[in-house]
Amino acid sequence: LSHNLIAKLPSLPVAYTRGSMIFSIDLSFNELTKFYDYLLLIALKVDVSNNKIRTISNDLIKKLSNDLISSRELKIHNNPLIQPAVPLEMLTETSANTMNVLRMIRNCFDEQQVDTNVRQGFKICLIGPKKSGKTSLASCLEENMPVNIDEDIEATQ
Repeated sequence: LSHNLIAKLPSLPVAYTRGSMIFSIDLSFNELTKFYDYLLLIALKVDVSNNKIRTISNDLIKKLSNDLISSRELKIHNNPLIQPAVPLEMLTETSANTMNVLRMIRNCFDEQQVDTNVRQGFKICLIGPKKSGKTSLASCLEENMPVNIDEDIEATQ
């Protein structure tokens, strides 16, 4: 499929499963502007070099398990990639070492704040007797963890 004018790929049905992996998909020298995450789920080697890909979806992080990183190869050089911000040598390098590209992309995503919503904070004051759970409540609020209340204990108090 290389050296065509392919600008878009069809979406992959959710129920799609393969009995075996495709060995290699070569989509180099096309007009792709988007990186299709599912390519890494259906092929061992993916070449999307020399396209017009500017961003890689944040959803790719969720799919980049350690197994996926170590078993897949990705060629993405010669693309005007701006998100995530990756080392320039990764975009210009044409060496045969394509195994580290996914690891580098994951590290770049990890270093950057991805899809963070900055919200205005607020202050609260917790008042109560000793051993009533003020610190536990504050810790749960800071960590966005649910507070588990045992109804039997609450009913006896």
